[in-house]
Amino acid sequence: MRFETILFDLDGTVVDSGGIILASMRHATETVLARSYTSGFSLGLMAKDIRTADELASAIGVPAPLADATAALWSTAAERLGSSADHTEIGQYLASIKPG
Repeated sequence: MRFETILFDLDGTVVDSGGIILASMRHATETVLARSYTSGFSLGLMAKDIRTADELASAIGVPAPLADATAALWSTAAERLGSSADHTEIGQYLASIKPG
């Protein structure tokens, strides 16, 4: 599977800061699209953060099926790529998943 589109929060729906949006675009271009995977934040820590958010939703009784699926996906990626892999390597993992 190949992803040919990257969605940015250009209108500030998620983060209302031009500086942050520009930094995110620059970061994606320099690390993900260039496949350098050198952001400095580990895939294992990202998986833990997503899992923590998912567990919090569950603890307060908020159904979060997308968070459940995302937490599982990141945990599997950390197992396959290693928890010390850069978190931007999720792109490699996603590209390796076969549909079906």
